[in-house]
Amino acid sequence: MTFSRFCTLVFVVAAILFLISLFLINAYGALQTEYKIAKFWDPNAGTLDEFDERLGYCFHSNYYGCGVQAVQIGLDYLNVKPLPTQRQLADELGAKDTWVHHDNLHKPFKSRGFKVIQQGGIGNNFNTALKRLKGYIAQDFLVIVCAYLNDEKKMGSYYVVTGYDENGVWVHGNKPNMYYPNSKFSELWRYQKYWVLVVKP
Repeated sequence: MTFSRFCTLVFVVAAILFLISLFLINAYGALQTEYKIAKFWDPNAGTLDEFDERLGYCFHSNYYGCGVQAVQIGLDYLNVKPLPTQRQLADELGAKDTWVHHDNLHKPFKSRGFKVIQQGGIGNNFNTALKRLKGYIAQDFLVIVCAYLNDEKKMGSYYVVTGYDENGVWVHGNKPNMYYPNSKFSELWRYQKYWVLVVKP
């Protein structure tokens, strides 16, 4: 190998490593200690309402369940028009007694042409999973997580993640923008091994 070819190879490898480092910083949100997805915090966007007739959803609907609710909030975030009702989504998701299986949650997004980036566990431990989750949120991706509903750990629930800071995360659940400190979120999110559904806008 000539010296010029060697220099070219070194330059190419350095450039590739530099691009990879930029990607990792972007993907894992390494430079941001706090981020909120703007639409979920906009009082005029409709996503903060306990019940909005225009959108046709309510938080923690007892009839259709958290999975249908999370998907509908997600579709609204993605500007789907007209927004399907919870009854329509329950049929699309094959919901049974308000219960939606993980394997079906992506269907309303894929059928409308959205790209599902991730479906399943995103880490073997909380720190790894949280870093990846923050990376998705920092790119304004729609992120739905499955976690325990409360400390009793008897029932799982779907939440739409709306932001994070150094000490915890915000989610739309049975109320808008509920805050969970990392210590609490870690306990609840272990359910289903840090499961997420990530959709690219």
